Order: sequence, then C-alpha cells, then structure tokens
Amino acid sequence: MIITSDKGDFIVKGAIWENQNLHKFYQKVHTTWEWQKQLMQISKEEDMVCFSSPFDDTSVVFLETLNVPAYKIASFETTNIPLIELVVSKGRPVIIFTEIAE
Repeated sequence: MIITSDKGDFIVKGAIWENQNLHKFYQKVHTTWEWQKQLMQISKEEDMVCFSSPFDDTSVVFLETLNVPAYKIASFETTNIPLIELVVSKGRPVIIFTEIAE
C-alpha cells in the first residue's frame, strides 16, 4: 500500500503514532484478510451489515469472494479513479469518504 521510507511525507504526524514510519504503521494496524472473513461471518450471525475499504484491485477481488454488501472508499483513495471504477463495476452500493480529500 505504501513504500518503505523514512522521509517526511512517510512519517505519521499529529497522532498517537507520532513519528512512526507509515509502512511499518500499516503493517501493525491493517485488518488481515482472515479477520475480514471472520468479521463478515460474525456480522451475518448478528444481523449486522459489514463492509470494507479496498485499497487495490486485489482487495476488490478478495472482497467479492466474501459477497460484501457495499464498499467504502477511503478519503485517501478519492482520486484513485481506476479503483473507484472497478468498485462501481461490481454493482454494489459505494460510500466515499471525503474528510481529507483535496
């Protein structure tokens, strides 16, 4: 999802993870695919709606295997037109977050 770099743009600023490398940070906090499967199963059992934010084509393909009811596009991805087009092509509802979009 992101390159390994210790340059300024790749270091977390202004959060509880201050000064951490983004690549290492994402490795710690990402939701694994196995967890995604478990979350989808638990949400079905609890009669809840569960959906996810893909960040690349591979994630979309994986989420389709889980028959997700909708997709969320993270604000970081609002300019990733190929990803949005792929998600839209699946015919499911799409929620686009814009809180940090420029």
